[in-house]
Formats: sequence, structure tokens, C-alpha cells
Amino acid sequence: MKCRNHPDVEAIWCCVACGRAFCERCVKMFAARGPSIATCPICGERCEDITQTEEAIVGREPSFWDRLPAIFTYPLRKHGPFILVGGAIFFAIVDLAARLPVLKIICWLFFGGFLCRYFLSIVQESAEGSTSPPTWPEMDPSTFLGDNVNALVRFLAPAVVSYLPAVAYFAFGPQAFDGAFVLLVVIGSVYYPMSLTAVAFFQRASAVSSLPLIRSISRARINYLATCILFMLVLFALDCARDVDRIIHVFVLSLLVRWFVLLYLWMMAMHLLGMFYHTNRHKLQWR
Repeated sequence: MKCRNHPDVEAIWCCVACGRAFCERCVKMFAARGPSIATCPICGERCEDITQTEEAIVGREPSFWDRLPAIFTYPLRKHGPFILVGGAIFFAIVDLAARLPVLKIICWLFFGGFLCRYFLSIVQESAEGSTSPPTWPEMDPSTFLGDNVNALVRFLAPAVVSYLPAVAYFAFGPQAFDGAFVLLVVIGSVYYPMSLTAVAFFQRASAVSSLPLIRSISRARINYLATCILFMLVLFALDCARDVDRIIHVFVLSLLVRWFVLLYLWMMAMHLLGMFYHTNRHKLQWR
């Protein structure tokens, strides 16, 4: 790990409270009765030898690879099945209502944003170490629309920022799927999961800023590569799930199954992002 203030210097100390890493020059030494204590220059809490701290973290918690298989069963834990079944019924009804042109915008502003709030809350709780789905967000009538629109913006901002260069190149360039376009799509696909994780973690759309997230990607390269590949596979499965009516020809049943599968896959994908942060937080140093 590198020092937070000196990126070219190896860190020696790590704060037990905020998790930031520092070199010998950054920490403040406090002489009490006995050996001197290294303290964090930012929050003032005690710092420990970074090798001992990392060993303690690794020894105390399951690693990223240990937790990875559990993402497939995450949506089914505790009250997850009730979330899936109830959500499939509710959003199937919303889907039907949204087919009316008059109600389309209203439905997705109110309930699409509500669904985004739930997905973002999964990342937040998983980032804190939770291994089971949260309950639905509260629906306060006085703030319901504002909260949902805000969540919708936060949820969409990472995708817009990540893929805007590829879209702009295609629209204003040769309008062909050439090598440059494919490269921009790949770069956007690598950046998208980290930016979505940051927006959910910091709870603001401005967290999509590039340089800090690029540094974060470089600090957890192998684990993030696995996260990125699996996340993109889930997105591909989400796209395939929209064609479930080709298999199930009963309209209402196909709608319910499609929403059940969509909720299951999104819950799994959001937990993957939160779990990635939780198991790599000492490397990412977001706090």
C-alpha cells in the first residue's frame, strides 16, 4: 500500500479508525507513559503497523474470493424471497400501468426511482458487511418523489459518464463499430462498476469523478477484474431476461417471471459491488 499523502512512498502505518495509510513522515508520534504511539494526522486516532493491520483484517474476515460464491444465494437469504415475490408482483403491475402513455413517465419517476433507491441501499449495506438483502426503503409521502428522482439520477449517472465517450464517438464519428468504438466501450465497462459503487457509497452523483476511481481500480486490480467481469455477465443476463416471453407464452406469467428474474439479478449485482468494497476497503481507502 502507498502513503495517502505521498503516492510514491510505501505506507508503514494504517489508522485503526479511518483505514487511511501513511508513511513515517505523515504520522504524529505521541509519547505517553511507555512506548510512543503513532496517531493519524487526519482523525487523530491510533495507527498500527500496516502489516499487522492487514493481517488482522484478513484473518478476521472472509476474503473477497471466500465471499464470491455467496452472491448467487444472496437474494434468497432471510426475507429476500418475500422481496423477490412481492416485488415481482408489484412491479409487474407498475409495468402494466406504464404501458399507458399517460402514466408511463409518472410510473417510472415514482417507482423506477424507488427501485433505484433499493438497489443503491443494497450496495451501501453490503459495503458495511451485510450478507442479506435490506428491506424496502421507507415511503415518506412528503419526500417520496424527491428521494426517488435523486436516486434515479445517482443510479444513471455512472452509466452516462462511463459510456458517453463511446456514444459521442459513434454519433459524431464514422458511425461504425470499429476498433476505437469497441475500445471505448471496454473502457466504459471497466469504469462503470467502480463508479456505480462510489455513487452508492458516497450517496452523491458527483462521486463518478475519474481520477480517484482510477486509482481505486489500480489498488485492487485482480479482485476488481473479477468483479467487473462478473458484473458485466449479470448485465448480459439481465438483457436476456427481457425475452422471457419467448419461452413463457402466458402474458401475465411471463411478466411475473421476468420481474422476478430481473430483481434477482440486480440484487446479486448490487451485492457484488458492495461486497467488493467491503473486502477491499483497506486498499481502496475511501474513508
